[in-house]
Order: sequence, then C-alpha cells, then structure tokens
Amino acid sequence: MSAGTVPDALLRWARRPGSAALLAEVRQKVEGGKTGDRTQVTIGEEHRDDIGRILGVAWELSGKPVTLRVLRDGLAKAGADLDTLLTAVGGPLRDKPAERRRTAEVKQQLRSEFTDLLSDVGVPRPVAELAIARRWLGAEPHAVASVVVAAWSSLPTQPGSTGGQLGNVGLAEFAGQELLNPHALDRDQPAGRAVARLLAATFAYLDHGPARGDVARAVAIEAVDNPMAAAVDSAAAVLRAQSWRATWARAGISCDQVSSTVLVLNVPLESANPALKKVTAVMGEPVWLTARMTLAGCRTPENWTVTSAERAGRQPNGLGSGQVVVRVCENPSVIEAAATRLGVSCPPLVCLYGRPSSAAWSVLSAIAAGGARILLSTDRDVAGEQIAAEVSAIIGRRFGPALVSPWLPSENGVFEEERLTALLADLTNDASAGW
Repeated sequence: MSAGTVPDALLRWARRPGSAALLAEVRQKVEGGKTGDRTQVTIGEEHRDDIGRILGVAWELSGKPVTLRVLRDGLAKAGADLDTLLTAVGGPLRDKPAERRRTAEVKQQLRSEFTDLLSDVGVPRPVAELAIARRWLGAEPHAVASVVVAAWSSLPTQPGSTGGQLGNVGLAEFAGQELLNPHALDRDQPAGRAVARLLAATFAYLDHGPARGDVARAVAIEAVDNPMAAAVDSAAAVLRAQSWRATWARAGISCDQVSSTVLVLNVPLESANPALKKVTAVMGEPVWLTARMTLAGCRTPENWTVTSAERAGRQPNGLGSGQVVVRVCENPSVIEAAATRLGVSCPPLVCLYGRPSSAAWSVLSAIAAGGARILLSTDRDVAGEQIAAEVSAIIGRRFGPALVSPWLPSENGVFEEERLTALLADLTNDASAGW
C-alpha cells in the first residue's frame, strides 16, 4: 500500500494510458461539480481494454459508457474510493464552482466599491455602473480610479452645473496643476481615456434624461429615447479627435486650441484676443475662428442684440423687439450658400461643422449670454439629432430653454442640403426685413 489508502496495484493501473485518460476526464467532471452517479465520461474505444481491468470483462464487452457509479463500484472492489485515487494521482481536488462563486463575490465587491467611489464625486450612478461593467478603469483600476476621482473633483465645470466656463483651461495645464502630471490625462493614458469616457457618458445621460426640476425637457430634441444608450454611444466615440475636444470643452477644459474651430458669418465678437474682433469685423464672408481666439472672455459687442431694423426705427421681422436671432447650422454648405446669395446682408449665421467644438461652445455661449435667440438646424439623422439635443440641453441649462428653438422644423428633408432652399428663403426674408 502507498499514497494513503490506495493499493499499489491500483496506482499502477492508474498509470496505464487508457486509465490515465479516464481519470483525467473524471477529474474535470468532479472538479466542475458533476459528481452524480449517472454522470457519464467520454472514452475512446482504444482505452476500453485498460479500463476493463478494473470494471471487468463484462463491462468491456458490453459497449456501455463509463458512469461515475460504475467506476466507483469498480474502484471499491479494488480497495479504494474515487476521490482518494484522484487525489493520489493528481493532487487535491478543486471545487471550481465554489472558486467561481468566491471570485464573483470579490469582483462584485470591487465593482460596488468603485461604483460608490465614482458616484460619491458626482458621476451619475448608472454611468458609474456602466463604467465598471465596461472596464473603463482599465487593467489597474485602483491606480486609475484615484486619478479619475482627483480629476473629476477639480473639473472647472461639473457636468449638469449651470456655472463655469466652456473650455477655459488647457488639458495639460489642468492635469499639471491638479494631478501634478501634465500628461496624466492624455488620450493615450488610461486615466485620460477613463475620465473622457465618463464625461461623455455623463453629458449624454444628462442631456437625454429628465433635467433636474424640468421634466418637460426630458429630451430636448427627440434624438435618443434611452439615456443609457446615448451614454454608451458617446463614450464609444469620445476617443475621436473632435469628440475628445468637445467633451473636455464642456467640462471647462480645452484641447489643442488651434485645431478646434467654428465657422461664422456676420457674427461680431470680442475677447481678450484682439484677433477675434478683427476677424469677425469682416462682414459678408464666412470666417473660421479657433478656440484660441474665443476662449478668453468671448462676448458679443454691447447693444449688438438690438436688431438693425430697430436701430433704423423700423419694426423687426416679427422676431421680438430688441432681440437678434442667430441661426445655427451643422453643414458648411448652408453658410457658403448664404454668403454667396446674401453677403453682408445675411443675418448672423454660425456653422458647427459636426459636433460643437470648444470654439463653437464659446461662440454659442457668448451669443446666448448676449441675449440673442438661437434657431438651430442639423441633419435629421442620429448624429444630427444628438447634436441638436446636446446644444439645446447645454445652452438651455445655462441660459434658459427659451433661447434655443428648431430652425424651420416643419420643412421636410433628412439632410440640411435637402432643406437648403427653404433655409435660404428664411434668411432672405429676415435680411429684407432688416434683421
């Protein structure tokens, strides 16, 4: 006798090729929790001779499969039980179902801890749960989470707040000041990607869900019925350059100020950057503005919100005395056609050229802060409707929901180019009335 209570002859049998293959298969079954007598074990015909030395000639010739009951009975006659033999030839048996349960419990505890950590600093709990489920904290969640919490707590503009500035401090400057590492939030860093995804998802979740105290603005423009679906989509897109810049801009942080641009026509603006006033003084020609021009206190000139009709002593075109209306489009083809047809007489027009950049947010904020109304047109596909909902939500939250309205919502056409004739006609009518 050796190896505990297993006879030497049985150990020699266990080393035979067919027996070893059988016991390996049995171990997988037992460790996986399949220990019932009726549990069958798959074997090859070439192994029946070896196995039959324990189970008997009758079994070998019967063609029947091996079940755990048959094997246990055969081993008992040979002087050992199944678990003892498996331990003797392969080491202690594992309880894999119990191991999986323990692992799941530990993971769930960690998920709860990280979810609490994120929600405690202001991340909406559904977004925090999404972040943990999708592993946005990466392979080293403890280290990344500490950076995320520190960054989130120090954001110049907290998601959902009505104060703060849009894109007013550089990303590297912010990371250097708050995290002591100017590259901690770079796009190729785990913490940078995690914070950006959390921001994008949170903005989308807030934009497409009920506003605090304002159920009527549950969805500013019917873009996405499910706030979490919008959160998932926005987080997936945030690593693209334009979405990356726009997302950080909403949190009061700018990225690459000279690449972030917005196109304007007949929209005079001023800021601490003298180039802005000079460039926007050019009337009748669309001009590109960079975030560098617009971030330093961007504003409209004093009294600009008084319409030219009122300045001339005439009644403006039914749009409200003393209030300029700025039209905002998504595609540059609209502003190009308007400049060609109307030139200097064209009413103020802003082109977002896709999702609003930090430069666009600065311009839109300056226009709204100056008291102008905004008429908004985008493509009516999913991307365009998301842009419309985002602009309506942000400007509405900061300056009042009445400031943003759809531009010619009754006109048919998914893409702006399909509505171009009507858009130009509207601009022409307003130009004739002396906007």
